[in-house]
Amino acid sequence: MNGPGPDAAVELAITSSGTRVSVAARDPDGRVVVQSAPAARGEADVAGLAARVVAELGARPSQVAAIAVDRGPGSYTGLRVALTFARTIAAFRGARLRACTSVELHAAGAWRAARVPTDKAL
Repeated sequence: MNGPGPDAAVELAITSSGTRVSVAARDPDGRVVVQSAPAARGEADVAGLAARVVAELGARPSQVAAIAVDRGPGSYTGLRVALTFARTIAAFRGARLRACTSVELHAAGAWRAARVPTDKAL
């Protein structure tokens, strides 16, 4: 599989508020890859998951231009690890950082899946 071009921006999404830590990457063509691991007992390595999804797209870590991270509610330790990782990448790589709550993610998902009326505000 060909990866995105050398200047293409890759986006990451990270959630660690539940029983699993999941990291997804999306390239400019809309291809998405996801990796996850159990959150219990430190089995999830956010940096390792992020490296794998970026590589699976055929991209390089330097192409990560944006990171979206779930800020809870959830496991205090899991959230701190994910937020610290995201903030570090944003600070040192210049990636855009966006955060939202897991409740907002569920609401947006329900709205997109037409499980709530589209004429109603969230």
